[in-house]
Amino acid sequence: GIDFDPTRLNANGTPDVTFGVDGTAPGRPLFATGDALAELPNNQTLVAGEVIVGGVDGIFIRRYNTDGSFDSTFAHGLGYGGDNGYVFIAVPSQPFYQPPIANQLVLDSFSRMLVGIANYGIVRLTPTGALDTTFGSNGVAAIANFTEFALAPSAQIVVTSSPLETGADVVTRLSTNGAVDTTFGSGGSVTVPTSTGPVAVQPDGKILLGGSMNVG
Repeated sequence: GIDFDPTRLNANGTPDVTFGVDGTAPGRPLFATGDALAELPNNQTLVAGEVIVGGVDGIFIRRYNTDGSFDSTFAHGLGYGGDNGYVFIAVPSQPFYQPPIANQLVLDSFSRMLVGIANYGIVRLTPTGALDTTFGSNGVAAIANFTEFALAPSAQIVVTSSPLETGADVVTRLSTNGAVDTTFGSGGSVTVPTSTGPVAVQPDGKILLGGSMNVG
């Protein structure tokens, strides 16, 4: 199997031997691929990626202490939780049998974790790793054909998606509770002529989209 083993380097590029073993922290007992990483204000590290638990595809989020050991306090509930410092989120089958990909892991101003899962949507966890049931439906804001998201200064969430049947991408804005903000665009969404890539929100609320478009 494949394990995700994060590595930490010193500022001069040498391995930080105070982290894990010779600078690399263990990923076991998970057999997983790492897709996203975030640093917490207290210098703990979060990683997220694809994993199979009990034959079920899903996403794991693991929290490491500053020395590279597992944070065993970070675990919640059968099906949406685990042990040894990780949380498991079961993800329904993806289009064309693609494995789930955690392409973003972002902390908001309340230290809640938002995990963007390709073609699925956004999951929000509390600082302890529990599903934030005040967000979306039981912690999940499902977005068909989801690609990326960005947090706005207002704490709203700007989401991009790529419906296969239209060839044009869609920008949707969510309220802080994960519901569609119907004051944005037409019913909460705007269709754009580009194939969107990265998305960012300026301090004034304006939205920047990176991407490409067919010009001929």
